[in-house]
Amino acid sequence: MLKVAFNLNRMAKLFGGDFRPVLDIAALADRKGVDQLVIGDHLALNPDGYGNYPHGTFPNKVDAFMVEGATALAAVAAVTRHARLSWNVLISPLRSAVLLAKQLGMIDVISGGRLDAGLGAGWLKDEFEAAEMPFDNRFSYMEEQVEVCRTLWSTAPASFHGRRVRFNNLYVLPQPPQGAKLPIWLGLSMTERGLDRIVRLADGWATPPMPDDKIASDIEKLHAALRAAGRDPAIFPIRSQLYPVRRADNSIDLDASFLRAEKLQKMGVTMVSLVTEHYCETSSDVEPMIDRLLSLRVS
Repeated sequence: MLKVAFNLNRMAKLFGGDFRPVLDIAALADRKGVDQLVIGDHLALNPDGYGNYPHGTFPNKVDAFMVEGATALAAVAAVTRHARLSWNVLISPLRSAVLLAKQLGMIDVISGGRLDAGLGAGWLKDEFEAAEMPFDNRFSYMEEQVEVCRTLWSTAPASFHGRRVRFNNLYVLPQPPQGAKLPIWLGLSMTERGLDRIVRLADGWATPPMPDDKIASDIEKLHAALRAAGRDPAIFPIRSQLYPVRRADNSIDLDASFLRAEKLQKMGVTMVSLVTEHYCETSSDVEPMIDRLLSLRVS
């Protein structure tokens, strides 16, 4: 069965910037049975760096309501009971490795073991500089962060001696209920190095924005690499956003948009994510859109 994720990203704009009603929507979607609740992450935006966005035109305005992902998902965890929780990507290199392990572990604790940690390396250099974190080598640092997390989630006291992160005899408690097996999804482009990292480190792949033919070819490449590494592609989840199909007048063709889910499933996508702001103009549009999304699970 194709699974469905409801993406809460930038939904607060439907409520005049108030995030509290977003939590009510998260609880509603959870009660209705969505498989995963997803949110975004940015600390700061600077339009001077938008030209470096690696996936075409950056879809957000500089004054977009962008949440800090760990705080926001912790709040979602507290008001839900069943859905798995994740991010488009949490920009992990903006955080120290120990802080990241602590944040992810606490979200798993709050949620009772429902976190799928969706991580990415980011792309906006100005954001890294403002956060006083190195932009260069951020992908290799993200890889080391994953190793640190797995260590701290399974061992106490723990020691680690890596390229950038080093510590001895640390207790980072409480450990997440899922322990070192807490799933980590990576939202990386399928470059040679990206593919290698996904196969070695990840428990799932969140596809970046790209055309359907590229999604199909990348999934074929991923499945082949998983098999070569002795991993089973059939149990490796892949999430892709269900972008709207627009008519000539720029209005959304809902039927065509949702038919795309079947096409994605045939490519190997196991979960489709609907971004609220793409489809909902007012808060009254949200519940019908959740119901429409859920209809894909039984088709």
